Amino acid sequence: MAWIFSLSAECGPSQADALAVAGHFAAWHDTRQDTGQTTRQDAGWAADVVRDDRGNWWAWAVPGGLSRTGIGSDADARAMTEAGHRLYACLRSAPARYRYALAGVEADMFRFFDELTADEDLGAFPGLVLADDVWELAGHPPGFTTFSPGYRWLPYPGEGHPA
Repeated sequence: MAWIFSLSAECGPSQADALAVAGHFAAWHDTRQDTGQTTRQDAGWAADVVRDDRGNWWAWAVPGGLSRTGIGSDADARAMTEAGHRLYACLRSAPARYRYALAGVEADMFRFFDELTADEDLGAFPGLVLADDVWELAGHPPGFTTFSPGYRWLPYPGEGHPA
């Protein structure tokens, strides 16, 4: 079984919204921290949409070149952390057409909308980005700060290698 590092953004019942967010990831340009070179992310990232069992659409982006067996070393953790920072940088400028998002290992469709808004400990999801109205619906959970206009997040600390 593969343990995939990705970013998943739940976009509600609109396939068009999910396609807009996924398209943003597919077309994004970035400057890599390790080389300082500007690259087209669609050369190494997969971006697509999928519909969940409850009729909501998700956009996801999967960076290439990362371990498919989870975090097995400090080098894996560093590579996934850099990829996570790049995914969140891209998400900051994405169309404001998603309700919530998270990057990490096995983050794909990590919670249905009703499960997320009923969860009493959203602090268990570092890197979680919520639209302001979802944050309010969830009862103003503590620890969230401004991410981008209309969104709040629990800042992403990066990935750690389990000892």
